[in-house]
Amino acid sequence: MDPQQRRSDASSALVSVPRALAFISIPSWFKDILRIILSDRARQIGQILPRLSSPPFRKENSPKWGSEARGFVAPKDFVVLILAHYPGWIMTVNGQDETLQLNAIRNDPRILLKALGYAHGDESRRWYFVMDFEVNYEDMNGVAKPLPRAVYPGTQIAVLPTGEGIRSILREASAEGSGFVHFGGHCMLATAGTSGIMDEPDEKIRYTQTQTLNGSPIKEAFIVTTDGGRLYGREFIESLGDGTDKRCGTTLTLSLDMCNASAFLAGIVDMPYQYRGEGVQEPVPTTRSTNQLVVISASQRGQLAGTFSDCGAMTYFLTTALISEVHRRQGLSAADVIRYIHDRCQSQPDERLLQTPQITSRYQLTGGFWLLPTRYPML
Repeated sequence: MDPQQRRSDASSALVSVPRALAFISIPSWFKDILRIILSDRARQIGQILPRLSSPPFRKENSPKWGSEARGFVAPKDFVVLILAHYPGWIMTVNGQDETLQLNAIRNDPRILLKALGYAHGDESRRWYFVMDFEVNYEDMNGVAKPLPRAVYPGTQIAVLPTGEGIRSILREASAEGSGFVHFGGHCMLATAGTSGIMDEPDEKIRYTQTQTLNGSPIKEAFIVTTDGGRLYGREFIESLGDGTDKRCGTTLTLSLDMCNASAFLAGIVDMPYQYRGEGVQEPVPTTRSTNQLVVISASQRGQLAGTFSDCGAMTYFLTTALISEVHRRQGLSAADVIRYIHDRCQSQPDERLLQTPQITSRYQLTGGFWLLPTRYPML
């Protein structure tokens, strides 16, 4: 018998004559009067019951959940894609000019947006595209048009992957909600010093580095910004508000497709969980942060980040795994995803260009691995 049927039986009991009365010899007219009285009482009770409820557990003026506040709007997730092409850039290495121009990176936005399910006009998330080149993208609906470039607040000035541009857009995007940030470009190792660019004939741009006298001999990793400057890991992570109370209980996923990727945030954030091709290292976390942080790194310190199928290799293999049928059906774990990327990277025929990607996290990653989860459980 279903619940609705049980509820009907319970209500009908209110109007039935008690069984004990059936054995008492009383006039039939008295029985009729008794049934009328009981039926009338049952109707009164039936009218009262819907209005009854359990006492409120708080007064009207007591504190409320944020979702109950008038005008509350749940924060939207954000996506930031930062890609640097460095058109015409050159650098002198061992007395020879070498190009710094990254051509394959121009194809990365398309495969990333496919994996993220981007459609033109999508307002379910906040999208920020910071690039030094234009991208014409055909979305899942067959609509093809240029990607809208991120602009500085209150202006129509496009944000470029300069030092200030990157810091500014990271601060704006990470003000609330969970997010995914991808950087594709150059990450170099150098001792303390300065960097810069200068125009040369034939539309070339020369990139130079100057070492600080009596500076530390330790080489640190930094992103090469398109104004020739250096953006260190501490500045990058601080711009995202990690470790502050800007966000609470959110997930931030970073994807770093660049050389020396694992060195960029080394020693800056506590990332005790490490997922690599050969296994998973899962120590007990020591952090007190309420936010999950996940970092996908294309390479280790001293390694180059290669290309595959005219895209960044890590970006290509990562998105291939995430849009695969097996992932949609079963939900590949972080260990499964990084194992797939690692195995594909090991097919690089030139051993000098081998790279070891990894996924690290502040808290253990459970379940399927996605670029934009609401949050991972914190164990």
